[in-house]
Amino acid sequence: MLCVLFYNNGKIKSKCVIKKNDIYRTPLNTFHTMIPTTKYVIYHESKIGPFLKKNDSIFPSWINKFENNKKEILKFKKNLKI
Repeated sequence: MLCVLFYNNGKIKSKCVIKKNDIYRTPLNTFHTMIPTTKYVIYHESKIGPFLKKNDSIFPSWINKFENNKKEILKFKKNLKI
């Protein structure tokens, strides 16, 4: 699995390949995404409670450019160099 960390402006800060049995701690207050690199992945993410359902995730403002925009999504994925 690939973990990608982002700066607040959406530029890639770093990428980390997480291998079988690895444990990875995402830095606090960091936008990130996890990308499977194999056909099957078991992934477990945890955080300190309470669980707030819809208010539990914070999405960056730069994510809006991807909504219903396949061209931007494909460009973004290419830049990740998966």
